[in-house]
Amino acid sequence: IFEIKLRIKGGMGYNGFNFKKNIFLILASITMIGALINYSYLIITKPINAKYDLHSGIQNKINIEVENAEKQAQTALNRISNNPTISKFDLIQNNGYPLYIFQNKAIIYWSDSFLVPRFEDIKDIETPKLLELNQNKVIAICKTEIINKDTLKAVSFINIFKYYRTQNDYL
Repeated sequence: IFEIKLRIKGGMGYNGFNFKKNIFLILASITMIGALINYSYLIITKPINAKYDLHSGIQNKINIEVENAEKQAQTALNRISNNPTISKFDLIQNNGYPLYIFQNKAIIYWSDSFLVPRFEDIKDIETPKLLELNQNKVIAICKTEIINKDTLKAVSFINIFKYYRTQNDYL
């Protein structure tokens, strides 16, 4: 039952292939084919998927941060438009994003003094944009409103890289 008879051309006669004698050869061949399929499909494609997952995870985190910074900037502008005589201390909101408010190109409020932008650096920003200011890298989010003939621009920064004067392995 386990014997397959092969006929070879050329008059050599009859050669038999015995499964019982060659079972280990057959199992080794099947195992090798399975290992190659496993390597080519799982091992080679996995780093690409992991890299994609990492990038999409970072992008999702950035999108969440940008959305929160936009809300902070818009909330500050809404509070000013509802009460034009609001004090600067009433604008303070600790959301973790530095907030700067310009009125007619002059800064009137800042929540962080580490990196105060010039109006020329942010005047043309309408959508979130990566900026390099004083060797610091930030994503700048700007919201603009016109209130009583005054142009208000709220700018919020998401810090990407902070430059420190002293650069060493311990910072």
